[in-house]
Amino acid sequence: DESLKDQGIISAVSPLENALDKFRDSVEMTSENTEGTALTTLQSLSDALVQANSQFGEVSTSEDVDWNGLPSRKIIYSGDEIQILQLFTIQNNRTYVLSFLTEPNSFEKYTPLFEKISTSVRISAGEKKEEGSFMDSLKNLF
Repeated sequence: DESLKDQGIISAVSPLENALDKFRDSVEMTSENTEGTALTTLQSLSDALVQANSQFGEVSTSEDVDWNGLPSRKIIYSGDEIQILQLFTIQNNRTYVLSFLTEPNSFEKYTPLFEKISTSVRISAGEKKEEGSFMDSLKNLF
């Protein structure tokens, strides 16, 4: 598919914790070429992500942050059945979005792990580079 040629996705999904568990917590890193699109600023990307994720819950946090030296934004969506934390930036006409999805009652439990994963991601020269620590963090995610 021509529309997917400039996209990249890495994801990890947790195993079910027990027979009653119906949700698999996950972390996902996406990267997409945005050259020639309206997604040229953190605000435009933020607006697009909020619109795309509005069915999951209300935005409970939206703030500018530093992601390993890059100007970025963090958004947390809070819903009855899911909580999503997204960290994102734009570098050299590419968006980089790191998303963490979990049930609301597991959010606090996994937030430190998500933060550890986010600090292991390095973005430079417009290319996504996953260092060993990022891949190791994904392998030991849950």
